Amino acid sequence: MVDAKHIPFDLPNMRINPFNIKPLNPKDKPLLVGRNEIISKIIGWCKHRSSRMILLIGNRGTGRTSLLNLVGNEAYKHFQFNLFPTKDPMKNLLEELYITIVSDFEVPRMHQQLQENLINSIPETGRLPILSFDYPNIAGSEIADVFKQLSQILRSLDAVSIIALTPAQLATWPQELIDEFDEEIKINSFNNSEINEMIAKRVNSTCREKWKPTKGLVEEIQERTSGHPSESIKLMRKIVHNVKNKEDYDSELNQLFSNINSKTNDYSIENEEKIQDEQIEEENIDDSENIDTSFEESEEIQEEIEYEHHEEFETPQIIDEKIDFVDDDEEYNKIIPEELDEPPLPTGVFGKLGGRTRDRNKSMRKDGFAVFRSDLETMKKLQDNTPAETPILETEDGNILWIDDQIISKTTFGNEFEHKKLQTGINIQEQNSFENTLMGIQENKTFSPPEQSFNLDIEKLRSLDSNEIKVIQLCSKREISPSDEEMRNMLGGIGRTRLSQICNGLHKQGILSVKKIGRSRMFYLSNSAKSQLMAWGNL
Repeated sequence: MVDAKHIPFDLPNMRINPFNIKPLNPKDKPLLVGRNEIISKIIGWCKHRSSRMILLIGNRGTGRTSLLNLVGNEAYKHFQFNLFPTKDPMKNLLEELYITIVSDFEVPRMHQQLQENLINSIPETGRLPILSFDYPNIAGSEIADVFKQLSQILRSLDAVSIIALTPAQLATWPQELIDEFDEEIKINSFNNSEINEMIAKRVNSTCREKWKPTKGLVEEIQERTSGHPSESIKLMRKIVHNVKNKEDYDSELNQLFSNINSKTNDYSIENEEKIQDEQIEEENIDDSENIDTSFEESEEIQEEIEYEHHEEFETPQIIDEKIDFVDDDEEYNKIIPEELDEPPLPTGVFGKLGGRTRDRNKSMRKDGFAVFRSDLETMKKLQDNTPAETPILETEDGNILWIDDQIISKTTFGNEFEHKKLQTGINIQEQNSFENTLMGIQENKTFSPPEQSFNLDIEKLRSLDSNEIKVIQLCSKREISPSDEEMRNMLGGIGRTRLSQICNGLHKQGILSVKKIGRSRMFYLSNSAKSQLMAWGNL
């Protein structure tokens, strides 16, 4: 009996044993492994109507029949020939080919007529059909004798003809016959990844949960079967049958499970060593990062000290004996109390940056700068509490000063102050107008240049047709555009393009003027044409 402790992997619950060696059908397409490139190549020939004669070379059990079954489903039609006639094979195979393609049991005796009917039976449009010949149990020399004569007919057909041969059958073919074919496609055995994919696909097709084979199982199957598809499937069928049915297993399975167990132990040891190496590398990287971080912190502290020291000597000081300063610290502390319990700094790469930002904001608020929206409201309250008649002067460093009018009137620079105040108001108005212009540009307002003006052509004004007269008559009353419905109806329902041509022609003759409003062009009677018509008494 099978001992569960000796089985190095767990199989999921499966409805059936999915490992069978029968050829795949079109409904089994998801189970195909390792042959997608070959199928894509053949389908491309059929799709682009590139007729070929192909030799498909592969040992028995490598999936030649499965490949032909799946690729034929992508063509216009798939004509399969799997039974080799024993008596008079050339004649019988040719008749079978004719009856299958032409669907006519009266085979012409004349070879020329037979070939013409075969050619005419294949559609001239759409995908090409596939003709496949697969005789794995027939000697290669017998197959070669038939295709020496049949290859000429296959060459004349618009189809992809595929002859499947084993390497032993191909060895008996003469080189002259092999050279008549366009290409040889070889089917190779499975590698480790393809074996892994084959096992996973077949198991998952019969169970609800996703399952992956172990690395040891895949390698053991590869070593025992050399990747041969049919042999790999047979071995997996044997493993699943014995494990699920709890039957006695032979020495082969016993040795196989033992080898998988030993490989699994080796993999676990390798993984542990790999994890330890990765941990050591991470610790080394962390140590180097800590050294770099400490060095960066020392540089940042030094930069802050230098910046604060530089600030002490460059902060402008305003001193005047007759100007009373407001105790900013006292007023701000009344309304904006300092935070006694500061929140902890954020952790991570932005922690130091957050600390510096908080300290800088705190120092700026202490110096009287508005950092947050609440600070602006506080400053507004301070301004509202000042006397209305007292002028306010704001210095460059943000400190607010209250100045007495009587003191200014008694000083020599009082008149200059009034003059500068008036001049400052004018500059502010100019600045506001300039800002409004820039804001108009930001709002995508278009400033269209003036249209080109033309001299009045009096001769044209004397020789107008009926449509032009109607246009000028309406333009003398109001502006029109080429999309004007009233104007187009007056002209007999003409289109916008025709009205635009009339208006542009009158504009170039100096009779109409034009201006652009948004994306529309508005035409109106020009001043020169209006003056001329008034001189003639028409207006």
